[in-house]
Amino acid sequence: MKQGYAGTDFIRVTVKRAFHIRFFLSFFLICLAFFLDTEVSMRQIMLGKYPPTGTEGIVLYLEYVLLYGTNYKLFLIFMTLGYGTSFPADYKCGMVHGFVSRMGIKTYARIQIGISALSGGLAVAGGFLLYFFWMRMFIPVIPEHFRETGMYDWLEAMPYYGDLTQENARLFVVYMLLILFLSGVTWTALAAGFSVYLNHTYLVMIFPYFLSRMYIEAAKMLRLPDEIRIDRWFTGLTQPFPIPVCLGLLLVFCVFICIIGRRIFSKALKWRLENG
Repeated sequence: MKQGYAGTDFIRVTVKRAFHIRFFLSFFLICLAFFLDTEVSMRQIMLGKYPPTGTEGIVLYLEYVLLYGTNYKLFLIFMTLGYGTSFPADYKCGMVHGFVSRMGIKTYARIQIGISALSGGLAVAGGFLLYFFWMRMFIPVIPEHFRETGMYDWLEAMPYYGDLTQENARLFVVYMLLILFLSGVTWTALAAGFSVYLNHTYLVMIFPYFLSRMYIEAAKMLRLPDEIRIDRWFTGLTQPFPIPVCLGLLLVFCVFICIIGRRIFSKALKWRLENG
């Protein structure tokens, strides 16, 4: 019972720490990363330097970012600012021993990974939404007469679009929001899980980005098909099954990684407490 109360108190304190100013800073930085990958003419419009011509649509520029962008993947670093990097600082200050003695390693690990993963997912989703609403101030999700321009024809064959209309184009934005949220949860859970081994704030921050780059380069060398490349699944660039099935598989994989991250965290923490 005491551990239950301790866990509840710790969750309350942890949530306050996780969703503080650094969490909202990550929103801005992730939004900025998306902005830097946006096509130059659209950036000028977003900065108010030029008016839109009437042919611009959010889905067009967003797909350009996902297909060709590199800066937006910095969300793998910025998403951990909220709480994913908390363990090294807590351990250095001697706070971890007190937490573990009150609630046990398993409960502590469950809360740490859970809150870290949630803060990471919400940071990525929040940054993406901020970017979306920034663009929405100037251009529609898709122009009213978009088929007449011919600019949007190629999008009909892209993942998560289906038959492109003004209505389901908005659904595409929702799908991307869900995918990026699950991506943030998954990668932050991994970073938090290995944070006990790394035990350094900046190493934890860059770990997801470094691991992602290693995976991408290995996938290219092995010539893995897009259908089994996790990085493309988590950026909405492949859809081998119907949309509900793909989203469901991403959710299952996300939960699996969270469980793995918690176990890694628990075992590493037990070892560190026993060996100093």
